[in-house]
Amino acid sequence: MFGRIKRKVFIVFACRTPIGNFGGMFKYDSAVDLGATALHGVMRRVDANNEYFLGSYDFMRCNVFMGNVLSAGLGQNPARQAAHKAGFSWESPCVTINKVCGSGMQAIICAYDAIKSGRIDLAFAGGMESMTNSPYFIRRQLEVTGKGNSKLMVGDMAIDFGKDAFCVDSMMRDGLSDAYGHRKMVEIADECAKRFGISRGDQDEYAKLSNERAIHAFQNRMFENEIVPVENFFKDEGMNKFNPEKILTLNPICDGGSITAASASKISDGAAALMIASEEIVERFGITPIAEIVDTLEYGGLPEEFPIAPSRAIGRLLEQNKLILKNIGLFEINEAFAVVPLIAIKTSEIPIEKINIHGGAVALGHPIGASGARIVVTLVHALSSKELGIASVCIGGGEALAMLVRKV
Repeated sequence: MFGRIKRKVFIVFACRTPIGNFGGMFKYDSAVDLGATALHGVMRRVDANNEYFLGSYDFMRCNVFMGNVLSAGLGQNPARQAAHKAGFSWESPCVTINKVCGSGMQAIICAYDAIKSGRIDLAFAGGMESMTNSPYFIRRQLEVTGKGNSKLMVGDMAIDFGKDAFCVDSMMRDGLSDAYGHRKMVEIADECAKRFGISRGDQDEYAKLSNERAIHAFQNRMFENEIVPVENFFKDEGMNKFNPEKILTLNPICDGGSITAASASKISDGAAALMIASEEIVERFGITPIAEIVDTLEYGGLPEEFPIAPSRAIGRLLEQNKLILKNIGLFEINEAFAVVPLIAIKTSEIPIEKINIHGGAVALGHPIGASGARIVVTLVHALSSKELGIASVCIGGGEALAMLVRKV
């Protein structure tokens, strides 16, 4: 293996939108709208914190990497649309990244790798999703039949959908179903819960804890530095429906399973964005960054073991950096299902007191293209000075990403 480049990479600013429920407060906002808001929120922090930097560096021409999963119908390159809407120059190269639930974190890793290699010095990265506005699409064998003998006119062509046409929910097909076993992700998570002896009661208790932590964080203004309001919305919508008594009464999503709507992440809308810079940029402009990105790791395993993948990714990242669990102050493990962090607790012996201390996707929501970035945003704001933290996200198909950061 080639030696790792020594150049340091920093997170300068990091923010996110509030997270909206499915069909909730962001039902009229596209993923592009939400992504633009998050990117603009980062820019506003630049403006407020360093006028010299704002006037001396044309960061509006920087590279932009944005994760997005449910891009059907959004138009070409949603990342570029969001960047333009946020005020970036047409000269900014933009990339939309789809790595399912890891898309937002993969966008940060792309920025990190490009800066670490010396190819660029500054980038914006994050993720965006509107699950509410994900469309249905029609799968069919198209037959061009000529005018006057069709169900739909497209320009001068008449298209017959044929007798086998049917609608497909793009959110389920492209986001929430396993592409290999053709099963819902919740079915696989249920099987992993049984495999590791994680009961319905364990998951209910964890769901309750996640919601209580999120409510406590909001009430104590712990999200204040990370959330950029969207119009008049500044609170994550998911925690509004928390009812601890109701959790015990919910039926499992799958027959014979243990996962309920309470212990699964909420289908949601939201975005997150970060400004990533080289050590040279930080020193040149006298910027005090939030955190350093120390290292990242990409893990691949079996599709039917995706809930286990973050635990393995975290273990390899620790080994890669010659660290042990005690060296890490906080962990953000995306709660696609409560069983994901519970497996990490059981197999890796990560203390629950260190995991998702401000709640996770079970309480806040899981806008799939944004969550990988959202957990990094939350982590870097939650860490204490000089403290190390790890963020990790499971990914449909059996993968996981993990990122090691150090608070400045």
